[in-house]
Formats: sequence, structure tokens, C-alpha cells
Amino acid sequence: MLLRHGLCEYQKRKSHPELRTFYVKSKRKDVTLNMDIPHHDLISIPVKGDTDDKTVNCKAALKSMASRHVDFRLAAAPSWMDMTKEDILAQAIGEVETFSLFFPEVRAEHVRVCMAAWLGVICTVDDLLERMTPSEAEAAIEISVVALQGKESVEEKSGGISLAGEVYSLMSTFRKHCCRYLSEAAAKGFFYEIDKVFNGFVEEIGFRQGHTIRDLERYMEIRTRTIGVAPFFALIRSELPPSDYPDDFVAVQKAMNMAVGLQNDLIGLEKDLENGELLNAVLVAMEQQEEEGKEKDLAEAVEAICALHNQNIAGVMVYDGKEV
Repeated sequence: MLLRHGLCEYQKRKSHPELRTFYVKSKRKDVTLNMDIPHHDLISIPVKGDTDDKTVNCKAALKSMASRHVDFRLAAAPSWMDMTKEDILAQAIGEVETFSLFFPEVRAEHVRVCMAAWLGVICTVDDLLERMTPSEAEAAIEISVVALQGKESVEEKSGGISLAGEVYSLMSTFRKHCCRYLSEAAAKGFFYEIDKVFNGFVEEIGFRQGHTIRDLERYMEIRTRTIGVAPFFALIRSELPPSDYPDDFVAVQKAMNMAVGLQNDLIGLEKDLENGELLNAVLVAMEQQEEEGKEKDLAEAVEAICALHNQNIAGVMVYDGKEV
């Protein structure tokens, strides 16, 4: 079954990435995205076509991990999602493919299982929150934290099937799933970072409603949490002995959070403009232009956000004072 979905491992051909600039012209606006992207010259290794013992073992581990993730997705699928078992399987394999592509050197199965689960959870929670009013979303976020702590919620006690109840059920299943694979210390660090992601969602609601300062700096403080990258780093960190944990890794992680958040906003800009979505770094920058007495200029804002993205990519490329 997994073979039909083209499951692949990825390997880097280059240990030292080459920085490439990509230009993406908007289909409807007279603007062009100018983004620097590290290029490791990845090669894909399909699950089919095993040729040697090392490759066979690598692929067997990936299939085993993917099967565990599929089981999790089937157990955690919200009732409001009108999806067949085949749909859920395809979604689960897509999530495995995504994190395999972005973290090709992560091989520990317990880490990969939890990475895939977190990727699936944050996408599902984001979809759920979009269906809710601000007050409903805040309640759902609060109940998510309760679930991560392993506590019983009012929704669970009453047998409720509200959207908040769906979130609780999802997060409770997620917690139990991850606790099967992580040590107590690793799970604590992982859930701590996830808690900060959910706190970011609460602050995002306040930002949207104008209850906090609406400037780019404040927006990015929130965005770097809601993008959900930090929990992945917590899992990676849990595998490193203290002696291998470099002082500047925190700075690299911060730059990565910024770069991913900005890249996501830049790529989604056209869709956000069409949908009237204001939570986008480019659109927040345009609001700031107006507050500073300037005329709103989309091209200027795009250029500024691309420059900020590229600056943070440069920060990611430098690790412990050396090019990586």
C-alpha cells in the first residue's frame, strides 16, 4: 500500500549547501519574489528498487515509521473531515515525505514518528481554528494545553463533540502517541515548545483583533511561534549530548523560525490578497508604511520582506561561525 504512494528517502549530495536565488513573479500583481534558498542537491531514493543491505535497511525503517504515522492519522482523524481511509493514507504519506525532504539526515525512528505526527497535528489544528470564532478558538487552544498535560477536559467528561472537543481528542491522541516513543525528558521539552506554539495562536487572535501593537516586529514575534518549527528542533536537540549542543544553535534556530515564517508568508501572499487575509508579513509592512505617513507600496513591502527573509537564510547558513 505504501509503495503506491511513492515513498522516498532523501540524501544530500552536498554537505555544504549552495545558496541559490529564486525569482517568482506574481500572476496577478506586478511584483516579483526574490528569495535565497540553500540547495543541498538532494536526491530521492524510492522505496522500490532496493540494491544493497544499507539501502534495504534504510527503506525498511522508513516504511516502518510511515506505517506508524498512518496508524496515528487514522486514530486521530477529526470527524468533521470528510475523508476516506485512502485519503487519510495519502495525507499521512505526504506528511512523511515533507519532513523527510526538510530533515533528510534525521534517521532516529522515534524522532521521525513524532516529527510526522506534529506536522499532521499543526496542519489539522490550523484548519480547525479557521472554522471557529475568536472565543471558540481561544477555548480550543486552552483545551489543547490541557490535553498536552495529560489532563481530562470538561469536553471529555461530558462526551461533547464540539470543535473544541475535536481539538482535545486530537491533542490527547497525539500526546499518547508521542509518549510511546520519547523519553520523559524529551517529551517534556517537545510539549513545552508546542505549548509556546499554542500561546502564539492566542496572541495571533489578539493581533488580528487589534488588541496589541500592529507592527512587523510584533507580528514576527508571533509568527515565529505559530509557524511551528521550534518543536522539530526540540526533538533534534533531545538526541544531542550536552557536549554537542553548540552555543550559537539557538541563534540558528531563531533565524530558521524567521526564515520559514517569512517564506510561508511570501509564497502565500497572492492567496492572502485574494482572500482578504491580513496576517501576512508583507501586508503588515504595508500597514506600517501607512502609519509612517507613506503611501502603501506593495512592491516596496515585498522587497523589504524578501530582504529580511534572505538575511535570516544567511544566518541559517552560518553555524558555529562556519559555513555549513
